Amino acid sequence: MNDRLRLPLLLAFILFFLAVSVIFLRLADKWSIQNTATNPVIYTPSPRYAKISTLGFAAPVASWIWLRTILYYADAYLTHTQPEQLPALLQSITALNPQFVPAYYFGGLLLCDDLATAYTTLSLLKNGIQNNPQEYRFRLFAGLCQLKTDSNYYAAADFLGPLAQNTQVPPYIQSLAIRMQNRGGNQEALLDYSLMQYFESKSPLERERYLDVLVNWLRWPGGKQNLRQNLQEIEEKPQNLRSFREVLLKRLWFIKQS
Repeated sequence: MNDRLRLPLLLAFILFFLAVSVIFLRLADKWSIQNTATNPVIYTPSPRYAKISTLGFAAPVASWIWLRTILYYADAYLTHTQPEQLPALLQSITALNPQFVPAYYFGGLLLCDDLATAYTTLSLLKNGIQNNPQEYRFRLFAGLCQLKTDSNYYAAADFLGPLAQNTQVPPYIQSLAIRMQNRGGNQEALLDYSLMQYFESKSPLERERYLDVLVNWLRWPGGKQNLRQNLQEIEEKPQNLRSFREVLLKRLWFIKQS
């Protein structure tokens, strides 16, 4: 081929393929806009191959997937659909960036309530504990998630045990960790945790939530208003907390026997 023709033909081929690429990209964008609401699928590689596929840009890609994950969850929430891809997305994010703390928080707060995702969340939180040992809340999330999955108090105690001697954590978490560690976990630990959460919380909505938990769990005969009044009296006279706690434990014992 003539050397004079080789360069123009090469440029022509490059321009042709660029034009074809632009056309396909515009068609893909148009299809994506039309189908996002009905098919909000986000494709990500499996965590095993995720880092390889980023070609050295793991942290920026993790941040991008995180933003898409938030939008995906918001869309599922607003349309009342199940965010089935959420566990896989969080695993991909943390595989790309093991120090991406918000992803572990997101999983620990949202995915433990559903048994279908709780075991996956436990695996996620274990990685979070390993890669972010300074984040004590990951151990708290993992312990509570373990209790929700199979009520294994001994496994929960393994997660919470290291917090027993950690003076940097809030007192109610340290108290829960000590009881879990010493006794392998029991209803006393959960009662103490719920009471501490109620007394320590500054949010009225949060206090109401734990009050509902206590009323339902204790099957309190006087109802919600009566238990609220009792707890208010304890706040005014903290020295009566020990005796009131014994009343609650006896109540739990009778419920267990019935």
